[in-house]
Amino acid sequence: MFNKSLTLIFILISAIISSAQDVRTLEPITEKNGSELHQVGQLGRGEAYNIAWKPDGETLAVVSNAGVWLYDADFDQIDYWPYDYDYVWELAWSPNGMRLAILTDESLTVLRSDGSMAYEISVPIKSFSWHPFDNIVIIA
Repeated sequence: MFNKSLTLIFILISAIISSAQDVRTLEPITEKNGSELHQVGQLGRGEAYNIAWKPDGETLAVVSNAGVWLYDADFDQIDYWPYDYDYVWELAWSPNGMRLAILTDESLTVLRSDGSMAYEISVPIKSFSWHPFDNIVIIA
């Protein structure tokens, strides 16, 4: 058994970095130019399942089989919440950024912004969505 590493690949495309160019004018990634892409960082540990930016754009949540890692906008680790997830289907911050919902095979878990569990629903759930203006979660 080998040790899997949570790897997020940050793709640097010079046209995006050098200017606020309209994305419609960028060249698509193809086999021909794919060799120009390179990894510039690695975050966390375990097998990455999902990532989500907090609505304010200041915090990135990365969820894996080993827990949840939080990074600031410069990708410096700011927190780690140890949890044991078999697989995460969806991950989303509440509109106010105070809750993080995690949908697994077994449940929907909602964590507070400090990593503590706000609540967990252990019934079969296929999908969920936060209300755009309130901390209400709709499940299907």
